[in-house]
Amino acid sequence: MSQQIRCPHCQQAYELSDEQVPQYAGQTIACTKCERSFTVSSEIVALSAPASITTPAQNAAPQRMQPPAQPVPPDYGATYPYGSRFVPPRETSGFAVAALVVGILGLFIPVLPGILAIVFGILALKSMKDPRVTGKGLAISGIVIGALALMMNL
Repeated sequence: MSQQIRCPHCQQAYELSDEQVPQYAGQTIACTKCERSFTVSSEIVALSAPASITTPAQNAAPQRMQPPAQPVPPDYGATYPYGSRFVPPRETSGFAVAALVVGILGLFIPVLPGILAIVFGILALKSMKDPRVTGKGLAISGIVIGALALMMNL
């Protein structure tokens, strides 16, 4: 003998065998048609007629569904798989910014800022081996402007 339950939202019928009745009694299930959740009455075991359905709000002790787990971004030292949504924060190299600023100053002040711009630019390019550091364009610009400043002042 089987029992029948219905989704309270779309009236989709489900046949339960005598072995399945105790398993589903009091459980919250999702309808395959409308994909909404409903609770199977715990009275289904005692009834031989089609079971009555109650919603979780009408149940004395509703079973709460856990929200889906939110992904947690990994640590800085972790590796990131291709296509990962979590991209490690990147920072601009301080040496690259200094190379550009000092290189521009070298256009107005003779010799020393031009040399410093080239040195800072080279140090910045060496720090680009770390994938978290950006600013390659700034470093190259600082080297070029520093070299131009040196040539103009010599």
